[in-house]
Amino acid sequence: MIRAQEELAFIEAEFKRVPFLYIADGVNDKIWILERKSLAVVGAIGQMGRQAGQFRGINSISVDSAGNLYTAEANDGKRIQRFNVVKE
Repeated sequence: MIRAQEELAFIEAEFKRVPFLYIADGVNDKIWILERKSLAVVGAIGQMGRQAGQFRGINSISVDSAGNLYTAEANDGKRIQRFNVVKE
């Protein structure tokens, strides 16, 4: 059994390892990419639409341990998309 303090320390350590924050913007149908340390906007993904990389009512976002970004749409889209985030 993991105690809460140890679990929180692990989550904090994992968070510090991630260089970017991703914010799902359902109003503008975009994912904003921010540099974690400065909170500067360094990019965005998406626009309104129903094709790959586009969104209609994005309402959830998640990142897995491999760095893949997942989005879910609950409005008209009703789908999940996966993005491979690469650094240029």
